[in-house]
Amino acid sequence: MTGRRTLLYIIISLVFLSGCVNKQENSESIVLNIPNVNEYAFIYIQPIDENGGISETNAIFINDKKKIPELMQKLNAQEVFQSPSKSFNKRIEKLNQQQNFLVSVSRTEYTSHKQFDMIFFRDGSIQYQFTDKKKQKMNLYLSKEKHPNLLQEIKDLAER
Repeated sequence: MTGRRTLLYIIISLVFLSGCVNKQENSESIVLNIPNVNEYAFIYIQPIDENGGISETNAIFINDKKKIPELMQKLNAQEVFQSPSKSFNKRIEKLNQQQNFLVSVSRTEYTSHKQFDMIFFRDGSIQYQFTDKKKQKMNLYLSKEKHPNLLQEIKDLAER
């Protein structure tokens, strides 16, 4: 049940935040530098099941001290953009599709202390979500490019 609450939390956050996006913001791309990229020690991967929910039975918790830094370096410094709210709403609709993955990274083994979330969509695009604690602001970004190799790596980790 925790997984469904997590999914519901993310969806509600995305809906709320997409309504708060300034319509005048541009969709110019930036290079996203993941905050504290070298400090993450745990990854929690939750596949979206055939019913559009998070599958607790298929979720995997990874604390591989070699694999996590490698993956985080691949995810870091990606070209992303903050899109207008309509794009986020379309992404929310796509969230509940099988073959998508919710990935949370954390410095601790407790998922309640997660620091950074990503949604890997089956088309290879990635949505990044994190809170800038200094500015007390939630940041949502979409990858400019599709990353099928990173998606495959997440799938491989989830099938371990």
